[in-house]
Amino acid sequence: MNHLLLSLVSALIGTIITEYLVLLLLIRRDPLNLFVYTVHINAVTNPLMNYGFIVLDIQLIPLEAGVILAEIILICQLAGIGMRYAGICSLCANGVSVLTGLFWQISH
Repeated sequence: MNHLLLSLVSALIGTIITEYLVLLLLIRRDPLNLFVYTVHINAVTNPLMNYGFIVLDIQLIPLEAGVILAEIILICQLAGIGMRYAGICSLCANGVSVLTGLFWQISH
């Protein structure tokens, strides 16, 4: 497995774990389904974001804003919560995930 692919898979796994923990703290119901939702959501948004960042050379902030908006809709629909609370959840989950990734990059 080449270095880039290993890095992308590691980032995806780290994102899923981080966002799941944040969403679990905020939503506090149906942990197994919440984990499945988190995996499915990030299986779509994470590769698209990495493609935009690495291949299309789009800046991190616009990409992350797009991911947050997409995840608001998905979290709202899948978790059965209101749009406003889904927005708070998406913002928090992605904020923690981005900060975790940035700290990881700095420390390694």
